[in-house]
Amino acid sequence: DEALKERDDDPTTLSYAGLALGSLGYRALGFRVLGFRYDEARRAIDRALDLSPNLLSVQMCAGMVSMFLCEGDAAVGHFERAMRISPRDPGTSAFIAGIGAGYVMSGRYEEGLVAARRAVEESPNFGSGHRLMVTALGYLGRFDEAKIAAKRLLELSPEFTVSRNSSVTPYKDPEFRKKAAEIFLAAGLPK
Repeated sequence: DEALKERDDDPTTLSYAGLALGSLGYRALGFRVLGFRYDEARRAIDRALDLSPNLLSVQMCAGMVSMFLCEGDAAVGHFERAMRISPRDPGTSAFIAGIGAGYVMSGRYEEGLVAARRAVEESPNFGSGHRLMVTALGYLGRFDEAKIAAKRLLELSPEFTVSRNSSVTPYKDPEFRKKAAEIFLAAGLPK
C-alpha cells in the first residue's frame, strides 16, 4: 500500500506492487484467509502500462496479473510483448509458460500444450512448464501423457501436492482452480 501511495508515478514500483497485490494471498480449507487484492492489482498494472508500456517488468507483471484474473488473451498479449522487448531474456521460459497458461484459460488447449512443450525445452527443470503441460494435457483428455508429465513434475518438486498448490494459486476464477485440481488428481499427483 505504501509503495503505491509514495511511488504512483514509478512504473516499476507500480508493476511489482500490482503483482504482489494479485498474488500474495492464500486459501485454507477452501476459505480465503489472506487475500488476493485483484482490483488494486489491476489499477496498479493499468497505471504502470499507461506510464511505460515498453518496460519489460511492466509487461511481465501485466501478464502475470492478467493470468491471475483469468484473462487469458490479455496474458498472452503481455507475455508476447515482453518477449519482443527482450527476445534473449533468461526468463523466456516463464514468458512462454505464461503464454501457454493464457491459451489454456482461453480454451486454446492445443496451443497451450505447444507452449508448455516449448517452455520445458527452454528450461527442462522449470516446474511451471511441467505443471502447465499436465494442465494442458488434462484439458485435452490425454491423461496417459499427463501422468508422465506429472511424474516429471514430482521429480522436480517432490513437495508438490494438489491441496498445497490450490491453496496458493492466485487464479481468481474458482472453476479454473477447481478444474486444474481435478486434472492434477487424475494425473496422479498427490492430494
